[in-house]
This record gives sequence, structure tokens and C-alpha cells, in this order.
Amino acid sequence: MAHNQILRVKKLKTDAEVYEALRHDTRQVQPKNADPKLEVHNLHGKGRYPTCKARYTLLMEKLEKPPRKNAVRGIQVFFGASPEWWAEGDDSRGRAYMNSAREWADEKFGKNNIVSFDIHYDEPGSAPHCTVIYAPIVDGKLNAKKLIGGVRWELQRMQDDFHEKVAKPFRLGRGERREPDDPIVRHTELKHFKKWMADEREKIEKEKAALEEEKNALADEKAKTEAERKAMSYNWLGDVFYNLADEEVLEVRNAAQAKADGFRESKVKKPGQITQQRGIPEKRPEVKHRNHA
Repeated sequence: MAHNQILRVKKLKTDAEVYEALRHDTRQVQPKNADPKLEVHNLHGKGRYPTCKARYTLLMEKLEKPPRKNAVRGIQVFFGASPEWWAEGDDSRGRAYMNSAREWADEKFGKNNIVSFDIHYDEPGSAPHCTVIYAPIVDGKLNAKKLIGGVRWELQRMQDDFHEKVAKPFRLGRGERREPDDPIVRHTELKHFKKWMADEREKIEKEKAALEEEKNALADEKAKTEAERKAMSYNWLGDVFYNLADEEVLEVRNAAQAKADGFRESKVKKPGQITQQRGIPEKRPEVKHRNHA
């Protein structure tokens, strides 16, 4: 796996952005991703925050005329290398690389314009890196465009120059070169990445809550449908039992009616027939009378 150089250049467009970058680089404010116990290993080549801020203020006061409102106030340069490159070498090689990178930046942006120079070893999970802040002063005026150019091809040429003069002697690759038709790949700052992560996490939580609500609604609908199905089953069975009961009652009623009708028919006297009651025969025997002569 190739080990590549890391070079990033950022414009600091206001005094507030310069001060914020200085507080971070000099560890005036402890970053959340940094370990305070490892801060003792950091190197602050131009002093801490008060000293660097005073140096920046002095540089601004020496300008021949007040800067334009939209003038870039500072340039922050980030130097680094692939984590595997750091793991394979010793600390002396890493510091030599950082010092060489700063010398290159001094030549590029002006040694007299330097505001701060810091090397950080206190961020677990990240390789050591170096940041240098310059005031973009050219001929007594702020002119960042003169130093870093106004188009991205200037930055590509800067990457090429840094590779030839600094990275290549340390066996570091330049990385992939972007062609004109290739999509632009931009570095995302840690704070912006964290904000993006927080927004994505919030979006996922909202979607999760919506899915949970939909799941509960479907469960309620399923329970309601099941209850209606059972109710329909009970009603159908009730109708069947009710109809069966009606048929049985009707059958018993018909049988009773038939029996009653048969009993009444047996009580009706037919012509020439005497109903036997109380042991009296239905027909009395004929008595023959004898004539006495």
C-alpha cells in the first residue's frame, strides 16, 4: 500500500476565523477529539495563543493600508502523511518531515508572515500532523490570491511542488491527480463532519420513530381486523345454532301437533259407534226374549 503526503490549504477570511484557528492549534481550547494527557507531547514552535495572537495583531498593524472588507486574513496550512508511514518509522523521521514541510511553507508564504507553527501528537486515532498559519501579506498588503492562486489548478501545482521538494525524499507518494473531468473531492473539517454526523443521526432517529409509529398503527389495524373477523365468526355460528334450534323446536312442535291431532281424532264418535267408557262395552249384546205360551 502506497504511503501518501497530506497537504491542505485553507483560507481564513476573518479575524475571528484566525483567532479560532489559533485557539485550536495552540490548544488554548482543548479539542474534543484530543487527549489532554498527551498534550505534553505537542510542539508549539511559535508560542502559545497569547503570543501568536499578538504576533498576528502586529502584522496587521504593519499593513500599508487597511485591508479590504472581503480580504483573506490568514492562510492555514496542514501537513501530514498516511498513518502507516508514521507506524513504520521513528519519531525523528516524522519531525524531520514536519520541519522540512515548514521550511517549504516559509518559502512559499513568507517566513516573516508566520503566525503560528504547531505539531500535534494528542489526537488518538489520528496520525501526527502539523499546522502553520500565515498572514498573506505581499508588498505590504493582504493578497492571498498572489500566494495560493485563484483557481484549483494552482493548488495542484502546489501539491506537485510540495511532493518534489518535501514528500518524495521521505518516500511519500503524491496521491491521485484529479483530471479536469473528475468530480471535485473536498476535505471535510472535523467540526463540519461531526455536525453532519449529528444531523444524520437525528434524521435516522426521526425515521426510526416514524417506522415505529407505522409499525404500531399496523399492529392496531391487524388487531382490529382480527377482532372483526372473530366477531363475524361468532355471529355466523350464532345464526347457525339459532337456525338449528328453530328447526328442532319446529320439529318438536309439529310432532306435538300431530299427536294432538291424532288424539282429537280418536275422540270423535263415528256413526253407529259408542265410545267405551267406564268398562261399558262399545256395543251391548243383543238380548233375546223368550215368548211364554
